[in-house]
Amino acid sequence: MQPLSYGCGTAQAPLIYQTIGELLEQIAAEHPTREALVVPHQGIRWTFAEYLREIDRLASGLLALGIQPGERVGIWAPNCYEWCLTQFATARIGAILVCINPAYRTYELEYALNKVQCRALITAESFKTSQYLSMLRELAPELASSGGS
Repeated sequence: MQPLSYGCGTAQAPLIYQTIGELLEQIAAEHPTREALVVPHQGIRWTFAEYLREIDRLASGLLALGIQPGERVGIWAPNCYEWCLTQFATARIGAILVCINPAYRTYELEYALNKVQCRALITAESFKTSQYLSMLRELAPELASSGGS
């Protein structure tokens, strides 16, 4: 396990000695029926208990893929509930979330992915005029025969 970082300057509020995942779990235990995530355009209205369950499902999936603490997981999507899940799921397992600009063109995506070395990429199918899956297939034609999408 990696040692936790600590730095404290002059402040009125004390530091919280919990990870994001631990704090989320505590809040979900204290307020399981309160709303935690509302995304009207996707019809999502989850309580803390529901949100934590979905976060842990994604975190388990990332672990099953072999994602280890400290490894990078990219998210390439507009505002959506999947983005929120990815943010907390990566925090729960100690992975580093890499935000990929949803407006990137293929050459910008290629540069970003090569630069940050993501082990996994979570993406929407498309956004506005960008066809994300087609752009990924252009960069990595082997995706077509890998069984993944």
